[in-house]
Amino acid sequence: MSSTVRIRPRDKEILEKLRRALHGYTKNALSQEEVLGLALRYASSRTVEVLRLAKTGSPTDPSDDALWSPDMAFDMGATDARSHDRILYGARARSG
Repeated sequence: MSSTVRIRPRDKEILEKLRRALHGYTKNALSQEEVLGLALRYASSRTVEVLRLAKTGSPTDPSDDALWSPDMAFDMGATDARSHDRILYGARARSG
């Protein structure tokens, strides 16, 4: 069974990016129909995430993560590689 599907321009761009990525990965040229079919099969196996995406705009709910806590979120302001190292590994001990 074949039918015509209208796709919004931004979704068509996403479909084309996915088609190019799949072509690069599989080395097979896939049609937009094949790519859309793959995406639909993938989405149908992840119904909960699709429902969340439709409702909230995000496929995951951070509260489902056992390690997520709203108390851990904070704004560090502007950062660079040195501040990331300081936060992750602690301040360097000064020698001398």
